[in-house]
Amino acid sequence: VFLGSRLERSDIVALGAVGLGLVGLAAVAHEGGATGLGGTGVALLLVGLAPVVLLAAVASRLHGRAAASLLALVAGVGFAGTGVSARVIRVPQPWWRGVADPVLWSLVGYSLVGLVCYALALQRGSVTAVAAVTFTVETVVPALIGLAWLGDRVRPGAGGLAALAFGLTLAGCLRLAGHANP
Repeated sequence: VFLGSRLERSDIVALGAVGLGLVGLAAVAHEGGATGLGGTGVALLLVGLAPVVLLAAVASRLHGRAAASLLALVAGVGFAGTGVSARVIRVPQPWWRGVADPVLWSLVGYSLVGLVCYALALQRGSVTAVAAVTFTVETVVPALIGLAWLGDRVRPGAGGLAALAFGLTLAGCLRLAGHANP
């Protein structure tokens, strides 16, 4: 409205698919308690930050739509890492002992990568495409990590709906990322 640009009908359909897919994924999730990571999981969470930072550095040097899409993807991974870190962090007593917790440092690192890459992506690409890629990655990646390692489950009998919601989200995201103009 403010910029005087209009979305194409296919963009509106793709946005609807992303939104419906994300709502579907949230609806089929089975509520569970927070689960901690063991020592290996904590190490992987912290070590996993290095390739994300490296990919962010490479993507920040690119230009155009490809740069915007890659930066949005890295932002989504950063926000996904933030979500996983926030889920598994344990606040010790007294709380100030948490400064030495590697999960806290991974939370800070992933947050910074996500914020910086999201801002850079918005400078180089379409807000619609950047948001779609980022929101999809930041939702789907932690969901897969939760299913694989943190004891999350899909509601009984909702496996087909979960697959459909995932497909809708991915298809909408790919459409927006591949066809939106900066």
